[in-house]
Amino acid sequence: MTDLTAITTPFGLLDRKTQQALKSHGGPWEFLNISGNWDELESPAWQANSTYRAKPAPPKPREWWLRFDMNGNAPIVYGTETEPVTPDGFVVHVREVLPE
Repeated sequence: MTDLTAITTPFGLLDRKTQQALKSHGGPWEFLNISGNWDELESPAWQANSTYRAKPAPPKPREWWLRFDMNGNAPIVYGTETEPVTPDGFVVHVREVLPE
């Protein structure tokens, strides 16, 4: 199956199966504008000379935890939530903010 978010071929040059899959996707869709950028569409016209794709999902923000146990060691980085080992320790939850 063709990845509907990776289409770069004009609609009229796609095989019928891919055309039908793209139409039945349900949206949101994007089209390649004259500047070479992707613009979101609510209702594509499905013109043969236009390039459409399913809009890719936004990337998942990265997150991690820094544990400080106040024992003189450097902080330890964790990929899953953690708790401090010492009573005077603390944890910083870091979450990436993505531009819209």
